[in-house]
Amino acid sequence: MKEMSEEEFARLLDKKLREGLDAGEAKRLEIWLAGSAENRQAAAEIEAILNESRIKAPPADTQAELARLKARLHAAGTATEPQPPAAAGRRVLLHPFWAAAATLALVLCAAYFLTKNGRVELLSVSAPAGDMKRVELPDGSVATLRAGAVIRYSPDFRSAAAERRVLLSGEAFFEVKKNPAAAFVVEAGGCETRVLGTRFNVRALPDAPVTEIAVREGRVLVFSRKGNDQAILAPGQQAVFDNKTSGIKTKSVDTVAVAEWRSPELLFRQTLLRDVAERLSRRFGQPVVFENTALIEGCRYSAFFPEADLNAVLKNLESVFDLHTEPAPGGGYRLRGGRCPG
Repeated sequence: MKEMSEEEFARLLDKKLREGLDAGEAKRLEIWLAGSAENRQAAAEIEAILNESRIKAPPADTQAELARLKARLHAAGTATEPQPPAAAGRRVLLHPFWAAAATLALVLCAAYFLTKNGRVELLSVSAPAGDMKRVELPDGSVATLRAGAVIRYSPDFRSAAAERRVLLSGEAFFEVKKNPAAAFVVEAGGCETRVLGTRFNVRALPDAPVTEIAVREGRVLVFSRKGNDQAILAPGQQAVFDNKTSGIKTKSVDTVAVAEWRSPELLFRQTLLRDVAERLSRRFGQPVVFENTALIEGCRYSAFFPEADLNAVLKNLESVFDLHTEPAPGGGYRLRGGRCPG
């Protein structure tokens, strides 16, 4: 029998909770759970995320009131702080998986999103240029904002029964205080990341073609707010969400590299040069390109720098791999030649 992924497990579990499974599907679930203790742990985390989000939709008359509240929220939001690109001027269309939860969340959150005059009272915190900012959220969670990032949230979102929602523009690392009764939701770049308690990084730069979510600890669910794609990420995994197509692709990442921008140090552990180039480009904000494609796919690099200095890294790469570095015409650096050591 083909091995079942966590994503397929999540879909089957959702179907089980909604309408039940046929005999074959139930057997697949049983076999997967019996496969390992890790599977059972993953199942417990996934089921907790699904259960806390599965809330009965309000009656029809409440739906009409919701439509009016949503219009007021949108109007008030545009009248206060600028909306992050992920949320501005767009109707939210959730995967059916989460539609009931999001609907009731709007009812429950109306009291703290709206004041007496109907204006949204969201707190907005930004990190200054060239520096990061640590934000302690009302529920005890912590968000570390990279320079230029903006986070928006209700000061009372810890009291919401359905979820704790924040809006992000830019890049931030989240350390979420676990609360099985209320998911922590990051809305950024056309997708949502939903967790109960974990540590993960979200990169949603304005006008960027993709939004990236990488996990250092625990598991998170990422899903499109316009399409049907979703992914469950474990530590050392990253979801790349296409802001144009709403598709999601996953890949492996070194947990050391998750939100490494928070540390003055720079560590590589048997890292493919392809990934070295990507990490350097991201860390220092300028492209670093190896011209030798065979080199970047076949050679690995290990080094530690107490202070992240691009010139020091480039000089070390030149020495280890017999490379020649030169400035690239459009900015950044181009590394030519090279060979794997030994």
